[in-house]
Amino acid sequence: MEKRKRKLSAHHDSPSAAPKHISLEDLRFLRLRAQGLGASRATRPALVDVVRTLCGVNAQLPSAMALSLRARIEGLTLEDIEISRVQERTVVRTWCMRGTMHLLAADDLDWLLAAIPPSEIGGGWRWLTRRGGLAKERAAQVLEAAYQTLKSRGPMIRRDLMAMVAEKYGPEVEAAAAGVVHLNGLLGRICFGPYRGVDPT
Repeated sequence: MEKRKRKLSAHHDSPSAAPKHISLEDLRFLRLRAQGLGASRATRPALVDVVRTLCGVNAQLPSAMALSLRARIEGLTLEDIEISRVQERTVVRTWCMRGTMHLLAADDLDWLLAAIPPSEIGGGWRWLTRRGGLAKERAAQVLEAAYQTLKSRGPMIRRDLMAMVAEKYGPEVEAAAAGVVHLNGLLGRICFGPYRGVDPT
């Protein structure tokens, strides 16, 4: 691998010497290196750099997220990830690309959320009005109420959050809980907090 690394580096030293052809073997090597899956793994302090280089790690399942990172970072534990996320706040778990959950570098959050296509945001509003059963004006009110509740009270599990919102807007809004939290996340107003037992906040 070292020989191939020197060979590839030589091509980059001189722009005029750019190769016209790359072998499949070299292409595989470059892909592995770009994905942080080379011969050696990074160390624990490089967690944020690894997440940033990957432009986010799919985090729909925390166990799969941790497995993906452990393949790239030596000795990493789920506790290490939680410390970075909850205490240091250098990484964020929220909805982003394709509307799915990702672990992102906190410093990259604004520009990545800004890149979410309007159609994805529109889909969130449609879910609230169709599946969530909320008229558009009511959907906007409930969305704002959930955000303001979290802003004033801090992390809450979804059930408790929507119970508080329902005190003002009626118990029927609790059926829209998933869409309310998801769309607030896509809009960059909330993200996942610490766990309360097995429940995320």
